[in-house]
Amino acid sequence: MSNNTEKISHYEWMACFFINDDLSGYSMEEITEIERFESQLKEYYGDSVRVMDCSECTGFGTPDYGGPKGDLCEYLVEYKPQDLPSEHWQSHKEEALKSRYW
Repeated sequence: MSNNTEKISHYEWMACFFINDDLSGYSMEEITEIERFESQLKEYYGDSVRVMDCSECTGFGTPDYGGPKGDLCEYLVEYKPQDLPSEHWQSHKEEALKSRYW
């Protein structure tokens, strides 16, 4: 099974960590936020998820995973479909059945 990608909108200030794996300029509060976001990604996409790329700033708004408004960019995440948590399989199964029989 091949890997899938998806774009998600989140804080631009996190890009240095996800692209360069560099935590050197972040405060402890920012590192905690980065770890929380990573945890949310793994919870939603499974343990194989990784951020592959990010865009320039896409505007000011609320991130896809919640939080206060801020400058956002689009992150390209890659994940393996077989690693998706089990609750996601039911919705994929329902979509497949609808497209096949409706």
